[in-house]
Amino acid sequence: MFRTAKVIIYSIILMSMPFHFLHGQLEAGIKLGASTIKFANGDFGEIYLGDIGAEEYELSVDQINFGYHLGFYSRLKVWKIYLQPEVLLNSNSVNYSVKDIQNPDVTTIYKEQYTRLDVPVVLGLKLKWFNMHGGLSGHLPIANVSELKNIDGYSISSESFTYSYLGGIGFDIGKLRLDFRYELSTTFFGDHITYKGNNYQFADKNNRIIAGIAYKF
Repeated sequence: MFRTAKVIIYSIILMSMPFHFLHGQLEAGIKLGASTIKFANGDFGEIYLGDIGAEEYELSVDQINFGYHLGFYSRLKVWKIYLQPEVLLNSNSVNYSVKDIQNPDVTTIYKEQYTRLDVPVVLGLKLKWFNMHGGLSGHLPIANVSELKNIDGYSISSESFTYSYLGGIGFDIGKLRLDFRYELSTTFFGDHITYKGNNYQFADKNNRIIAGIAYKF
């Protein structure tokens, strides 16, 4: 899937190049921002680690922290249409509440932080200082540091390239580029969780609300 996504991204960029040489406008810059999945999903509920009829731990989301991203963007504009690929290093973290079912008075908070490379590619319509855009975003896992590993039997399943759909609006103010996006994930939150060889995931998907600000070089 990762190879297919790269082919799609590069094909779109290459197909746009002739328009640039004719009468396009190309810009690039640095971008940073924040994101959250807290307000983009419902109650995640709980998952129970263990065999059927013999659950050992109750795992729930205690706190979802804001995520942050930093990277670069480029924009190729032809008339009022533009293509904007980005490369962003993204970091997110979440606190889990883990209850020992055999000892219900024992509850522990574990933090998990993960880093990935996000590659959004959006196609937009620019109307003076305002724009609307939509596209795809690829996600390549880089690192996952989890205190849940303190639970005997817990492990992180092998993570691979994933993608999501996104759409939003933006504002161009001088050299600044502001955007607000909603990202619709194709994967479920917590789907990397493995306990004693069994895979788990929460009921809701990993959707996000994203705000970004970029500076044009």
